[in-house]
Amino acid sequence: KSIALVMDSIQENEWELASKNTENLSEVWKKVARRVQFSAEKDEMDDIAKSIARLRGAIQARDQTNALMELQETYEHWKNIGR
Repeated sequence: KSIALVMDSIQENEWELASKNTENLSEVWKKVARRVQFSAEKDEMDDIAKSIARLRGAIQARDQTNALMELQETYEHWKNIGR
């Protein structure tokens, strides 16, 4: 749900909302990371954190293409947690 909110705001070029939603996504990720830290691959968890950081940068630059690419990468890593 958090990823979908970020994606919607990016696609609508609502950059302030995208930034707010990205911060929410980051907070959600921190909670999830605490729960899965012993069962998930450390590299996969690090990759999510890096993707969110790059997503923040793309949103600050108002770069829709890179923001969507980073968001999709975040989603793919998130799906693979615990596999």
